[in-house]
This record gives sequence, structure tokens and C-alpha cells, in this order.
Amino acid sequence: MVLLRYCILAFLLAASGIAAAQTTGLIVEPATGASAAILDPNGDGYVSATTAGFAGDDQLLANNELGWRTLIPAGSEPNSDVRNGPDCGFTDFVESTSGGIDPVFHLSTGTEWLFRFRMASIAPNAKSYSILVDIDNLIGPTDDCYIAGVNPGFELEIVLSTKFGVRIYDHRLACGSNLIASYGVDRIQKSIAASTVCSSINYFIEYYVDWSDLTTQFGIDENTAMRYAIVDNMAADKSTICNPSSASDIGGVDDTGCGNLESCFTDIIEEQPTCSPSATATCVYSDCPIISGLPLATGATSVSGTSTEADGTTIRLYVNGGLAGSTTVTGGGWTVSPITALAADDAVTATAQATGEVESGTNCNNVQVAGASCSDPVTSVNVCNANKAFTGVTTEVGATITLYDANGVVQNPTSGTVWNAGSSTITSTSVPSALSPTTDNFLWRCVGSGSTTSCTAGGGPCLTDGNYYLTTQNTGECESTPFWFCIGLSGSTATPTISTTITTATTSVTGTVPAPENIAGVLVILFNNGFEVGRTTTTAGGAWTINSLSFAACDVVTAQAIKTAATAKCPSVLSASQTVSGGTTATPTVSGSYCGTTATVSGTSTEDGATIEVFDDGVSAGTTTVSGGLWELTGLTIAQGSVITARATNSGGCKSVSALSSGVTVGTQNTNATTIDQNPLIESDVTITGTGTPSDVISLYIDGWPLYLDFAETSAASTTVTGGGTWSITLTDNTLYAGASVTVRSSNGSTCESTDQDPTPVNCQSPTLTLVVNPDNSVICTGTAVTNVEVESSQSGVIYQLLDGGTPTGSSKLGNGGTITLSTAPLSSNTTISVRAIKSPYDGSCTVTLNETVAVTVVSPPTIAYVTQSNPTTCGGTDGSITISGLQNNQSYTVNYTDDGSPTSGAFTSNGSGQIIITGLNAGAYTNISTTGLGCSSTNTLAGPFTLTQPNNTAGAGSSSPTLCVSTALTNITHTTTGATGISND
Repeated sequence: MVLLRYCILAFLLAASGIAAAQTTGLIVEPATGASAAILDPNGDGYVSATTAGFAGDDQLLANNELGWRTLIPAGSEPNSDVRNGPDCGFTDFVESTSGGIDPVFHLSTGTEWLFRFRMASIAPNAKSYSILVDIDNLIGPTDDCYIAGVNPGFELEIVLSTKFGVRIYDHRLACGSNLIASYGVDRIQKSIAASTVCSSINYFIEYYVDWSDLTTQFGIDENTAMRYAIVDNMAADKSTICNPSSASDIGGVDDTGCGNLESCFTDIIEEQPTCSPSATATCVYSDCPIISGLPLATGATSVSGTSTEADGTTIRLYVNGGLAGSTTVTGGGWTVSPITALAADDAVTATAQATGEVESGTNCNNVQVAGASCSDPVTSVNVCNANKAFTGVTTEVGATITLYDANGVVQNPTSGTVWNAGSSTITSTSVPSALSPTTDNFLWRCVGSGSTTSCTAGGGPCLTDGNYYLTTQNTGECESTPFWFCIGLSGSTATPTISTTITTATTSVTGTVPAPENIAGVLVILFNNGFEVGRTTTTAGGAWTINSLSFAACDVVTAQAIKTAATAKCPSVLSASQTVSGGTTATPTVSGSYCGTTATVSGTSTEDGATIEVFDDGVSAGTTTVSGGLWELTGLTIAQGSVITARATNSGGCKSVSALSSGVTVGTQNTNATTIDQNPLIESDVTITGTGTPSDVISLYIDGWPLYLDFAETSAASTTVTGGGTWSITLTDNTLYAGASVTVRSSNGSTCESTDQDPTPVNCQSPTLTLVVNPDNSVICTGTAVTNVEVESSQSGVIYQLLDGGTPTGSSKLGNGGTITLSTAPLSSNTTISVRAIKSPYDGSCTVTLNETVAVTVVSPPTIAYVTQSNPTTCGGTDGSITISGLQNNQSYTVNYTDDGSPTSGAFTSNGSGQIIITGLNAGAYTNISTTGLGCSSTNTLAGPFTLTQPNNTAGAGSSSPTLCVSTALTNITHTTTGATGISND
């Protein structure tokens, strides 16, 4: 060690402000070469604006060295939702806070496109992290890049492959031939984030690609509006679109509930507008506004509603896709007026656009106005006074009731609950009513006058015997389907039959009316879901056909016959209903393989919402539902050797049950004991040994994923147990990492793999304790910092942090293999500074404190005082002095002063009494005396003047060589010389 006592200038350094021993923003795996200047332009080893870290908020532009912006303004990203890999691990995307929408950032420089992922953790392993880009704003089966269950339509995938570099894939080309550009590992950088989701620390992984490569291949640049998604993959150096089975986490959705990759990606894409990488603001849809006063009336010239966006937000109203007018939000409400009068069947949509946001989708609040929907029909009619009055029930309270005879002629009421111009308008708002039955809520009479609820009426009949029908109609809606009934007739028409098996492709329906109405001229009405869709009359023999029809799956079709000619009869009852079939449900699949007693079975299906029934050797084991193309049934106990099958029923689509899936046989699980010798493993271990059953094949797993001999994953860590019951595997790359758990599974030709056995932790290779730390000690002034604490031969990838009595002080630095220099925060009292070394995973689990320390003496600045002075002893002499006090004993100082107005300084050492004698002074005036030493300047300045004088002469009168010491000019000097020739005077 070097013993050093030194002086430093005052330097104020903000403390990191975090309890962890490393500063947020610190780069823990730096980019190299030219890439370092792109990802860390100022070269300070931090991605935060300063070496003081993010100050608790790593989203703010002001807290970042680069101008990172949120890439995907859609969906919230939960933690612990990975498909493969460890929760809260190196493939688990996280947000800074719930709803922060910041698992990924980006930045375009015009030349490069940079990306930043926020991860729950990192590890020095080989995994893949992807940006997926929809270039053509087209998602779904019509897109050329569509892959069912996997890719809804991404053309571009940019992959960060840790340990390998950065890749660009073109998914307009077939997998295997679509890698169009590659870059080296120099473009990869990892740093410490400010968020702490899942654990005490999160991380950023950053990388970039060149726009020139994207422009050449895809014709896009930073001004092209696109949509984005992110996903990572447990496999090394892989495109997730081309390797979907090893996908781990999708950012912006809950992977545990959104279904297959295609479904999850679609959820993300549909929530975001297109946005160009050069956009300075985050592209986000404004909230959809709400249209009030539904249904909108035919002829309306204004539309009103509400909005959750701020006042001043622009509202645009579209009618049939065209802009009808606009306004702004005031007090949460809005009105667009005037507009062209609305017509029946007009489609009205309102959108919102707040400042700095994208106009909400035009699919907001589509509303069909007057005439677009019909009122519900009457549900029952009771003739309460023959040929004079009837009551009935409708759910459309407030609707107009209209009575027609069989020929369609309106019959005018004269009294009832309310009557008006040939119709009765219901005003009752509750049932039972005063009518009889008490469940009826309207009364129609053609005798008497005025409002009444009584059927009793005198006078003769005012309705002739025959068939009639009723309709209802709400304001702004079309007239309901008719409800037929009869007055004064005897018998009912025979119930018709429907002969056609109706499907979604059916356009014509046939049937018959049986005897005795198997004659020509009988009216037949066809109903679809209770609404009339067609009518005709029978031909001779009772046959009937209705054409120009269309049906959807699950429509319910019925028919009614009414004999209105010759000897009229009452309407028939409705025919037997026929539900329109959606066809046969697609056959599901049982995914994967199963080994040992099985508790969970999963699979796929193309029909979301379908019910999956799982069978264990042909016996039903339970049901579950398809979501996002996936299904899973848990809580099972399916024995080894059983055959698992499944079938699906899409009752929501009115489909028949599917065929049975192909069977998957549950394998017999190996139960032989297998162990790992080392416990714990060390991340630097290359060879792993253990015991097992001779001839068994054993395979190693790390964090539940297959362990490979190499980062490229070309050879699995697997071997055969020797005849002596031992096994050994040698890794070709250092693929173990601290914090992982390694397990072993065994199998043989007749059994499938055992469960994970002997979980063994992987510990870190601790940092070196014996590094040289300089200096041994330091003396500084209170309120200043020790700025040159050196750590020699620092280890690359290890973070070094100074500690003041165990508390972090100053900013941490990353070791680089050479000497690094750290600084403390300002200190105010004597202390001992130690150095903490922190190694990956940087969460405190691999941390040591170096053996060597720095003893720091902290002194207070002196207040100096004048003591005495001494004049020079000879004319022109320089042995004058001034003595000052108030200093540390026996310490070196610099003394500053002015000598006859000229600034002067000198180095002096205080004596055992804390005094300095400023020596070597000539005659003159000395002012502004101050000191600097031990990093401290004196608190005061001795202004003076302190005047030193010299004697007037050095020889008395009559001396043979007189010397005068004066401080003013001499005049009229005479010289007398006595010589041989006499006396002369000058």
C-alpha cells in the first residue's frame, strides 16, 4: 500500500440516495468499440443523466443520458406471467410501477434505432429478446405474414441475442431463410434500473440496429408509422416467430390469460395507433367518448355525449363514415350541432382527441339511429269483450299499439288506456295493472271514449269476426313484427311444418300446412328469432316456399299458418323451432407429452369459447374452455399408461360435437434416484458429476429449462450413467450462472424422464478480497470528499462501491480489469472508508468487502490570528517575519498574502503550538494573509497591513564607509573629501 497524505480542493458530490450498495443507472455490462459512444455518449459508465443515478424515476427524460421514450403505449405488464422460465427472472418483463406502460423504450437518432427492455433480473446466459413490428397496419388472416396461433401479421422482428449479437428477420420470407442482417455483441449493454419490481433491483437491456439495413430491406425509415410488440424467448439466438414453443413473456399483456401468441399479440396491436419512431410524443389513443340520448331520433340535428378526457379535447362526429361536425369537451360534456338531419339507418360514431394524443378509434360508439332497430312485439293478447275490446302485454312501455285486420287495414280505437288517432299509446309503467289479467299493460277498445282500464262496454260489436294482428313501435324505431290473433272464429289453423334443414348457407325454406288446411291460399309467416323474415301463401296440397333468406348460426326459425279466406280460422300455434347449425366443431389437439401421474392436460383449438371435454381411457375426466386458442384442465389424476383424448363442442356457435382428438399415452415415469455431487455448484464450475442407476440417461436442467454444454445450445447437457453408477458432464462454455437452480432428470428406454431431482443452487464465484486500495489514509477538510480512492486490478463485471461505516457513499463504478478511482460523498467526521465488491446478479447475494481500507481524518478549517512580527535586521535584509496562530500542529500549509500589493504564497509547516512563522520577508507592507491546508482554507483573512521596516543606517557618524537605510528619495547630497591637496566639496 502507498502511504499518502495529500491536499484536495473542495468538491461537492451528491450522494446516491439509495439503500442498495450500487447506484441506479450504472452500466454493468458495457457496449464496446464504437457502440459504447452510441449507448453511453458521455462515457461515464452510467445511463442516467449523472453518476448520482436516476433520483428514483428512470422514466423522466431529464434523468436519462439519452432521450428514451415509451415504445408501446398499450396494455399493462404484470410480473410473474412467463410461459417458460423463472418468474421474476431474466425473461420477465416488468413495469416501473403498475400501469407504468414502460417495459420497453426506444429512441431513433436518424441513423440508429435504439431499444431498452426493463427486466426483473438479468443473468450472464444466452436468451433472445424481440421487437416485433407491424409495418403495413394489417393484422389477421388476410396478412401475408399470418401464422395461425403465432404471428398475426408482423413483417419485421429485431432480436437481441445475448452472447451472440443483434439480428434482423424478415417474416415475409420463410423461416430458415429470413435472417437478413446481423451485428456483434458490441451493441449490447446492461444497466441498473430504478424500479424494484419482484426484487430489490431491476435492469435495462439496451441495443440498437441501423436504419440503413431496415430501409434497404423493408423500405421504412424513422418517419414510417408502425405498430409494435415485444416478446422474449428462453432459447438462445432465436426468432420467436420461428420458434414459438420456447417463447417466455409478452410485454403489455397477462400471458397467463390472453391465450396463444397470436391472440396476445393481437390484443397489444389493437390497443395502439400507428406511430413513427421519430415521433416526439408517445402515441396513445384518447379514450372513446360516450354518445347520450339513445336511441337517436330520425331527423335529429344535434348529438350530445360525455368524455373522460380533459376539457378542450376535440370531439368529432361521423355519420356513415363521413365527418358531420366537431366540438370540444366542456365540463365533461359535448354537443355537436347543427348537423344534417339524421335519417333512418344512419350509423353515428363519435371520437375524441386530447392534446398530444391520437384520435380514438372510429369504432367507438357505433349507433344505429331511427329505423335501424325494430321494437319488440306484443307477447300476448286476451279478448276481453267479444268484437269490442282486448288487452295484452308488451315490454315496450310507451310504444304505440296498432291493430290491423287480416288485409292490413288499420282499425281505429276509441278508448283504452290512452287512445289517439287510430292507435293506442301505452302509458302504464308498471305491472300488474288495473286490467284483467293483472299482468296485461294495455287496453284497446273500439266502443266508448276516453281513458279507461275497463273492458265492459255496451253497444253492438265494432270488430267483425276474423284474424287480426298487432304491432308496437317506439319513437325512432321500426314497427315490430306482428302478433296474430282471432276474434269470433272457430278452430285454429293446422300447425305448419318446416321441411328444409336450415344452415348458414340456406336462402330458401320450404314446408307444408297439413290437413285440413292443405289447400291453396293459407297465409304462412316465417319468423327468425321472433321477427318476421318472410310470408307467402300455400299452393294446392298445402306446400309453401319462402325465398331470399339469410341465416346465421344459432338463429331460431319458426313458422305460423293463418287461414284467412273461405272459412277463416284462428292462427296456428308456432311450428316446432329449428336452430340453425354452425356445423361441426373443429377437432382439438392434446399438446405435448405426459409422464407419470398427470394432474394437468393442455392443448389447442381453433374455436375460442368452445367447451373441451378431456377423456382418460375413454372416461370423461372433466371440461374446460378454450381461450386464445389454448385450453388447460387441471386437478386431474391420470395414471401412467392411460390414453388422453379430447373433443370440443362450440355451443356458442351452435355446432355439433367434434371428432375425438388423437390420443396421447401417458408414459411410465422413471423413479430411479439421481443426485448431483456438488452442493452448491459454483458458477465457474465446468464439470458436474453425480450418481444414478447404471444405463440410465440423465439430463441437467437450469431454472426448469434444459441445460446445454454451450451457449449456442447445440449439445444438451446429457449423458449415460456408467456401470459404476456415476456420471460426469463437462460444459464447453461457462453456462452456469449465480442464483440459478440446477436439477437432474433420469430416463431409460422403457421410461420417460423422472421429476426434477436434487435441486442444487448455483452460487457465485466471490469477488477477490485482497485487491490493493490506495491510499492507506487521508486527511481532508470537513464537508469535502475523498476523491481519489483507487482500487488496483479491479475485476471486470464487478461493481465497486465505497462504504462509510457500512453505508454506501458516493457513486459506484464497474471494474474494468485495471485501476479504477472512486469518490466518497462529502464527509464531516473521522471515519474508515471500505470498498464493497458486488458481482452478478448484483442483488447483494454475491458481495464482499475488500480487506484494505482508507482511514480518513476530517479536520475543521482554521481561524488564524496575528501573533507578532519581526523587522529585517539589515538594510535590504530578508530576515523579517510574521507569526500567525490557530492552525493544526505540525501540518503543512500554503500561506497566501500580498507583499506591497503583489500576491505571494509559500509553503510552511506549523509548529507544535499550531503557529506558522512566515519567514524570508523584507521591509514592506503585508496584507490579506490566509492559509490553505488539509483541504481547508482558513475561515478568515488577516487584512493588515503588517509593516516591516529596516534600520536607518548600519554605521555611525564618522564611519569610514557610512550606509544609509531610508525609504524615501535623498536630495542635495554633498561629499567632502580630505586629501593631500586639501579639502574639496561636491
